Amino acid sequence: MTTVGGVTTIANTGGSVTDPLNLSTLNASTINVSLLNADEIEGFTQSTEYGFKSTCDYESIPISTIVTIPNGGTVPFNEHSAVGVSPVNAYCIPDVLAYNKGLAEYTIPVSGYYLFGWRIFVLSSPTSIPHLRFTINNSVGVQVGEYASNNESCTFQGYFVAGNTIKVANGGSGSIDLDLARTRSYCYGH
Repeated sequence: MTTVGGVTTIANTGGSVTDPLNLSTLNASTINVSLLNADEIEGFTQSTEYGFKSTCDYESIPISTIVTIPNGGTVPFNEHSAVGVSPVNAYCIPDVLAYNKGLAEYTIPVSGYYLFGWRIFVLSSPTSIPHLRFTINNSVGVQVGEYASNNESCTFQGYFVAGNTIKVANGGSGSIDLDLARTRSYCYGH
């Protein structure tokens, strides 16, 4: 590659290339971009992005965003398509059916490594020390908490098998009061 008068030229291509971003000949062979296929390029892989962010739709109904969750109860993150709701935009890609809004749970579409997390504003814990948990197929994956009037957050990473279900639940020994306003509470995974 040489530069003369501010123009870069790539040599040994079987021709002369003056615009490296518009290569049409390489080693005397014509390059046809429409023939390039990622499946035929050794070492190149394509991937599909999988992920979601879910909030609670109680602001839209409208009803109070203050919710009491009984011991073992699921946190009602029942929204994933509130496009344009700021500052927390809920989504589920590539297939919205992977997030079951009625059950507030995400089904792993493809086996692999995922990162899940939540941010939840815990108002108080009138009957116990507050604990929130991620459940995997209704079994405890991780459990954290102990503070009231505070944002609790957690991340959890691991290998998950297609078909596993993930949700956030109350893991304490009693009820827990949460503020599920979109700007304060959400869960996500990717």
